[in-house]
Amino acid sequence: MKSRVWWVIVLTFFGCQSEVIKNDFEKLSEFCSREFNVKLSDYKSVIVINEEGNCINCNNSFSKFQSKFLDQEDILFIVSGYGTKVDISSYVGKSSENLILDPMNKFNDIGLVSSCAFIEIVNSDSLKITPVNLSNVERFSSDGFFEGHKFEMPSPQ
Repeated sequence: MKSRVWWVIVLTFFGCQSEVIKNDFEKLSEFCSREFNVKLSDYKSVIVINEEGNCINCNNSFSKFQSKFLDQEDILFIVSGYGTKVDISSYVGKSSENLILDPMNKFNDIGLVSSCAFIEIVNSDSLKITPVNLSNVERFSSDGFFEGHKFEMPSPQ
C-alpha cells in the first residue's frame, strides 16, 4: 500500500511540472546554438530567407537584394529550404561564419516566421520580427533601409 502511495506522489509531482515557455529570442538563440553552433549574441540582426509565405516573388526579390550584405559580419543569414521556389544560389556554396544553410528547413520548426523576414535583435534579449510581404518588400529591396536599420552597401569590386 505504501509503495502505491509513493508512486502516486511521484507521478503527481512529475505530471504537474509545467514546460518552461521560451521567448522568441531564446528559441532563436537555442536553434542557432544547437543546430549550427552559432552564437546569436554575436549579431545585431538576422535575415531569414525561406520558401514560406504567400508571396514567393517577394521572397525572391528579398533574397536577391539581401545577398549583397553577406559580407556584413553583424548580420546573420539563415537560408532555409532547397531553393526550389526561391533562388538561393547567391548563398549556396559560400563559406561564411554569418551564414546558416538549412536545407532541411529545421528553422521552420521553431515557429518564428511564416515567410522571409528581417529580425532585429533588441537589447540582446528580445527580437523585433518584420515579415517580408507585398507591402514592404520594395523597402527591403531598393535602398537597404528598413525601419531605421541601414545596411552598408558593399563597395564595388
